[in-house]
Amino acid sequence: MEIIGLGVCLVTALSLIAAILFPVDREGKSFSGAVQGGGLSLAGILVVVLIAERIAADSPEITGLIQLLYAFLLSFCLFWLLFILCLVIKYGWAHRKRRGPRDEPGK
Repeated sequence: MEIIGLGVCLVTALSLIAAILFPVDREGKSFSGAVQGGGLSLAGILVVVLIAERIAADSPEITGLIQLLYAFLLSFCLFWLLFILCLVIKYGWAHRKRRGPRDEPGK
């Protein structure tokens, strides 16, 4: 259980660092590229999981390797989800900071 918590903390820290270092432009074009790349990566992971499930059904002696693959893919999915969440927060903060308090609607 401790190794799972350590893995989640490590993935969270890596995604936060990657989101901080990732450049976000004013129009959000680099941001949309990251989201599309993440979506394609997650779709590829789904295909790998389906293939691994089929292999595990045919040969039960490699289920340990399949479980390691699942753990790796789950950490990769968690990384992308947290990375995109951190990018959304960063983009919203940067966009609000650039607009300034005078440009807010209703004031």
